[in-house]
Amino acid sequence: MYYEEFETGMKWSIEPVEITREEMLAYAHAYDPAPIHADEEYGRRSNFKDIIAPGTLTSLKMLKQWQAQYDVQGTEFVAGSSCQFDWTLPVFAGDVIRGEACISELAEINPKNGKVVIKIDVFNQHDKYVMTTTYETVYRRRPTEA
Repeated sequence: MYYEEFETGMKWSIEPVEITREEMLAYAHAYDPAPIHADEEYGRRSNFKDIIAPGTLTSLKMLKQWQAQYDVQGTEFVAGSSCQFDWTLPVFAGDVIRGEACISELAEINPKNGKVVIKIDVFNQHDKYVMTTTYETVYRRRPTEA
């Protein structure tokens, strides 16, 4: 999609995906080895009573699902420029998460590119809000006829 194809307020429903214990542990050991994510004994002793999914894993699974469902990151996508995470509830192994994506802001950067801000709210299988991720991205603008 080109920058001009996005509209502020545009929304998508993101289909559910499961968070598995195996992927949680593999991701944690590779990228976020905090004990609450990677050490099952520590998790059992914690206030959560189990390990919890790294928030970045939860966020990235929703982003990947959105991209796969809607083909929004074709050749017009240039790069991400920033990302913000806000967590409200833990995600556990076996949780099934779904998302709601919305374009919250658009801004022209230059004649070739525009900024697209994508906000993804994530909910668990009990419809409890677990997190929001806000991605600032850069998309190519539609070429103008000379």
